Amino acid sequence: MPSSTQIKPFSKHLPLPLAILEYYEAAVDLAVQEYREHTQDRRGLAHIILTEPEYALRYPNANNQPVQVPALLDEPPALPDNATAGQVANSNRNWDKYKLHQAAIVHIENQIENGYLTEVRASIEDNGSLRHLTLAQQFVRLKTLYPLTTSDFDWLKQSISTPFPRNGNIATATNTQLTYIRYLAKYGQPLSNIDAIARMFQAHQSTAEDRLDYVFFMTAYQLEYSLQRRTPENYVESIIKFVNDVLPNHRKMNEANRVANQVIQTAEINDVAAINKSTVSKQPKPKTQLTTPIVTHRTQPPQGFPEFWCWSHKNPVSHWSFNCRYPKEGHQRLSTKENPMNSPHT
Repeated sequence: MPSSTQIKPFSKHLPLPLAILEYYEAAVDLAVQEYREHTQDRRGLAHIILTEPEYALRYPNANNQPVQVPALLDEPPALPDNATAGQVANSNRNWDKYKLHQAAIVHIENQIENGYLTEVRASIEDNGSLRHLTLAQQFVRLKTLYPLTTSDFDWLKQSISTPFPRNGNIATATNTQLTYIRYLAKYGQPLSNIDAIARMFQAHQSTAEDRLDYVFFMTAYQLEYSLQRRTPENYVESIIKFVNDVLPNHRKMNEANRVANQVIQTAEINDVAAINKSTVSKQPKPKTQLTTPIVTHRTQPPQGFPEFWCWSHKNPVSHWSFNCRYPKEGHQRLSTKENPMNSPHT
């Protein structure tokens, strides 16, 4: 018996009905793995977890024949006093198999029952004990006490759209999204591919910065995949590649643009204030006075920034290509004086 086999821990992050169903599947997997090498059908001890109807659904027979649920092994019969050497050897093999079978069952029971959350175990105990319930009976009782509700499905749908940590692990986050999408499908509430992808993409749009950082990804994704091929799995493959290969530089550029624009705006505001102050007449104000401030362009870029240069306007006195407010046809926002990108002014 592979005594190192362990059951997946009871989830504390899912709503309780979902956590129970997940634990139930983990219990079936444990029962199969624990004894599969010793069974011809390689279903191990799945029948100690599944009820007969569940067993029939999971392992249907061909030609509509009745499902034969394996029986637990009985203790081998005692040998007669005059047993032959062959009978003794055969009996010893049967005893070894029986002991292995029983040890596997005990191991599975201990693993599953010890892994219950305290409140879950208490809800199905009889007089503080589980010894009067088979594992199959325990799970029937649990699924009856904690059925899936509308709120559980709403929780799954909302969780798919939960914002990603800005510098979090993209593979872990998208794998969680796929898990929740598969839960919905498994328990009868599947999302269409379009709805699933829309919810997944919402996780990247919690802030204005996120929306700017990811907008090019969604455009590229839609160009690369036809409508029929826009599946959550293809989405995950694309977003992981984008985040790892493109997003870091894209974010740097966006951040530099934001900082530059802020510096320019601040400098221009200061210039306007200084000009307005210098043009205020000391004479009494006329009854009719212009209230619009005089706006001029900066003749020099803020300290620490490169010389002004624009693809469309060559050498203006107020801006660069990336923040040009009146770009001409074919304008390249990433162009610089050093890399004009076929500007008409080169």
